[in-house]
Amino acid sequence: MLNTKLNHLFWLCIANEASAAEREELLLLMADERNEDQVNELLDEAWKDYGYVNPVFGQEKSEEILNNVLNIANSDQSNVKYLSFTKTAWGRMAAAASVLLILSAGLYFHAKTYQKPSLPSQSSRLKSNIVPGSDKAILVLANGSKIALDDVSNGEVAKQTGVKISKTKHGQLIYTVAQSGNTVLNRATTYNTVETPRGGQYEIELTDGTKVWLNSASSLHYPTAFTGSERKVELIGEAYFEVAKNKKLPFRVVSRNQIVEVMGTHFNINSYADETKTKTTLLQGLVKVTGTGTDTHNSAILKPGQQSIIKHCSSDIQVEDVGVEDAVAWKNGYFMFPNEHIKTIMREISRWYDVDIEYSGDVSHKTIWGSVSKFKNVAEVLKMLELTGCVHFKIEGRRIIVMP
Repeated sequence: MLNTKLNHLFWLCIANEASAAEREELLLLMADERNEDQVNELLDEAWKDYGYVNPVFGQEKSEEILNNVLNIANSDQSNVKYLSFTKTAWGRMAAAASVLLILSAGLYFHAKTYQKPSLPSQSSRLKSNIVPGSDKAILVLANGSKIALDDVSNGEVAKQTGVKISKTKHGQLIYTVAQSGNTVLNRATTYNTVETPRGGQYEIELTDGTKVWLNSASSLHYPTAFTGSERKVELIGEAYFEVAKNKKLPFRVVSRNQIVEVMGTHFNINSYADETKTKTTLLQGLVKVTGTGTDTHNSAILKPGQQSIIKHCSSDIQVEDVGVEDAVAWKNGYFMFPNEHIKTIMREISRWYDVDIEYSGDVSHKTIWGSVSKFKNVAEVLKMLELTGCVHFKIEGRRIIVMP
């Protein structure tokens, strides 16, 4: 019986329009022996389309990529059963290597033609035990004392001005009003800060029910309880917000060059000091973005699927339609690179793996499109990036050297 879901997901991947979750679902469907005949037919069609009409890579390059893909698949320790192919099908599979990059490695990269330099073997260059980041952060209380959240036990962490601060087993920091609302309102506002290091991330739930996912090398400064006419927090770095609705108390996020105002909505802000732009991406609801440069009247209203961009040297606001999944991939466990510049990619890797980046040679025009799990060892991620042929890497301690 034809599996229509398999058929749909397969061609969605070929068109580069599948989400990370859809690629994972496709991998499982293709690993199911009951779908073997249908999978072979789909791969035959892909071969005809890509092999004879519009090949992605030449034969030599395709076979090189295929070998790398199969090595990745064979080294994977998960319980997923990968499909195997006979020797007679090897040529066909080589030309469809771009398909297998999606299926076996969980990523698809498109690369330009390149001249491969003479380099040491990959195994010697990319030996590393650098593990991915995890849920860790520092909580700075109103009195200045600091608590390493990954070191404390689950349960109550602290109490401040009638507000209880608790840590859950799932790595969340939750603020709840421990006394009556009037008691909290009558007290002076106190502030806390959560700081994530490089290699850390954390989820926070504020007293109004707003949830914030804080990315690595970021900080959120906020009142322990919202007592005024607004709910205002300050962000450095990147965070994803799910704001609790309250029409009487607008929620404002202050970050570099902008203020984002909402009543209740889902959005992501990327405002790192080492990036050239502040980007706000809206997933649900409406937000107003106001620039805080010389022209304070410069503002824009975002609709779902839109992103505002403010360059750090300008107060102009640019609004674009974007794929929102790219903006929140970090929260969902992926690196997502939509034709991203290699230096932007390496800054993400530097923050998440807590490593330093060095460049040897000119990579100023290198861009990569693709996605990969952020919970792999850094060497695995770099190996997948190398499949594009755009760049190569060498690991020395906690330093990654990027080479053309």
